Order: sequence, then C-alpha cells, then structure tokens
Amino acid sequence: MAKKYRLSRFAFLQSSAEGFVLMTPLSTLRFVVKNDSIVRLLFQLREPTGFADLIQSANDAARPTLQRFLLELVGAGLLTMIDDTGRSEEDSNSLACWEFHDLLFHTRGRAGRNHSPVGATYRLKGTLPDEPECLEPVSADIAVSLPIPGRHFKATCGPELIVRLKTRRSERGVGSLSQNQLAELLYRSCGIQASPSKRDDRPRRAYPSGGGLYPLRVYLLIHSCGELAPGLFLYNAYQHSLASVVPWNERVSGLQRDAQMAAGMKAPPPIVITISSRFRRTAWKYEGIAYRLMLLEAGALMQTVSLVAGSMGLASCFLGCGNADLFTELTGTDYYMETSIAEMLVSAEGTSHD
Repeated sequence: MAKKYRLSRFAFLQSSAEGFVLMTPLSTLRFVVKNDSIVRLLFQLREPTGFADLIQSANDAARPTLQRFLLELVGAGLLTMIDDTGRSEEDSNSLACWEFHDLLFHTRGRAGRNHSPVGATYRLKGTLPDEPECLEPVSADIAVSLPIPGRHFKATCGPELIVRLKTRRSERGVGSLSQNQLAELLYRSCGIQASPSKRDDRPRRAYPSGGGLYPLRVYLLIHSCGELAPGLFLYNAYQHSLASVVPWNERVSGLQRDAQMAAGMKAPPPIVITISSRFRRTAWKYEGIAYRLMLLEAGALMQTVSLVAGSMGLASCFLGCGNADLFTELTGTDYYMETSIAEMLVSAEGTSHD
C-alpha cells in the first residue's frame, strides 16, 4: 500500500518581508511560499494523500520538482506519515506529548535548532525609551500604606531567610567547590526531603511541582570540584549520588563555553547546573499548560538552589539560555522526551554580580 502523508500539526506559515514562510519547530529548514500553487498543495495535504496522486495532478515538466519538494517537506518534518488506521506518525511517537505552542516556545527560546537572534540584542534600542521605568507612580487616592515588618510589627519570617533574601545577588565566580559542599548543596536543594506517605507514594522535594509529578532532572557539568573527574553527571536524588554521563571531551566543553558566554565571564565556570525535563511526565496529566508548569518548576528549583548556595557562602547565577540539541546529543536522550530547559552556575566565590 502506498504511503500517505498529511501536513504536520506543527507546521505554520509566518508572514515576513520575503512573503509567507513555511516553518516548523521540528527543523531549522524554512520554505518561502512564492506562488499560489504551493498554497493549493498545502491545502490538499490537509487530508492524508499519496504522493502519486499529487504528482499526477502536475504537468510533466513540474513533476520532478514537485517530487523533490515533497521529499524535502518530509525531511523537514512538515509532513507526517499516516498509518492504515488513520493515525499520524507524530501522534504515535515521542512527539505525542507535545502541543504546538509548547514546542514552538521551547525551540524558539533555546539554542540548537533556532537560528533567530536570542539574548541581549537591544532590538528596540533607539526606537523606544532606553530603559523602562522600574517603578511606576501610583495615584495617592487609591494607595494603601502597608506596615513594614520589623519596623511596625514583629516579623515572623526567620532572621536568616530575611538576610538571604535581602543580600541575594547573581554572582559569577571561578572558585571550585569541595565535594562536601557540592553534596550539601544538592541534598538541601534537590534531594528527597520527605519519604512517601500512605496517602501519596511520591517523595517530596524542597521545591514545588505541578501535580507533585517532579519531571525535572539535575545534571552537573563539572570542570573542577574536589577529586571528581571532569565531565557531565546526573544527580540521583533517591540515592543522593552522581552518575557519570559523559567524561570531559570537546563536545562537553562546548556546553561549558555556551555557559561562559551566557554569563559574560572571561574564565570558564567550575560547575554548570543544567535542568532537564521529562515532558511526558507532566503532559500526560495537564493540557495547554504543561510546558508552562515545567518552566515554573524550574524557576522554583533554581531559586531554591540560589538560596541554599547563599546560606553556604557560595555564589550562583542564572543563565538566560542553553543549547538543548547539544544536551540531548551528549546525554543520548530523545529531544521530545527529555531535554534541557534551564541552566545556572555555582562557584565558591563571586567576582561580579547584578
């Protein structure tokens, strides 16, 4: 039986200066739609269609070109194969747990398959005011004065936490942690805090998780830390241990260079924490907000690491972006099942802060 294809649910047309551009978050390839015949072709592909039927409808001269174009669409992930039951390939593999808006947002906010500018490009500089006001004035007739804890009433928040919150800074440093320091940092921030109860078989962590599902994993890119050999490690919270994923090599060094550049450092950071997410773990329960929940959880985890690091006299700094494709290459994970969503640095001392 001849194979049938239809347009992928991840395909989209975007208006640009070139005209309409056909794209997908599954690939870096993009196709400029220059004439109505392509639009008609895409319209035909809204339903499962065999290539032979599409090619026969074209004139003899155009058939070889159309054949190549259809194969290019398949290679770019813009077409998905349909089986005998009418189910698409992308709804049967690891893409099944992804919704369109989640995957597009994920790939556009990470390095790897995204060729668009990412980071502090100052794209609106000279167009809008240089920097928006931090505090906007509030009308006095609707303002309600609130008492200040510690000044107008007795504070109930612990004094150590108050100090940590007031003195928190993003610090970049090159000082190496000892193995004991790393062990305590991971145990306090990422480790198992409570055993499963009779009502809930899921152990609890120091940070919240949507539905208590805890899809996140913590990887450590260790350049220098006590007697540990440099390389990429996975933290096992259940056993409070590190599992070696990849020894130090040129590709691992690439992740470190990305982190160094993202942090604006002149020297390589000693430890990069990479947070990955097992997408299906959250997506099987939540619809429309799965990726949002995982990002919220990653933010909560990073803040927990930051506060614990501060209480230990360590430096930490969040990073704005990382290379998700390089991460999956090194870890051997399926990009659509588990890949990186956040990164941060930790060191024994800070040299710059904001």
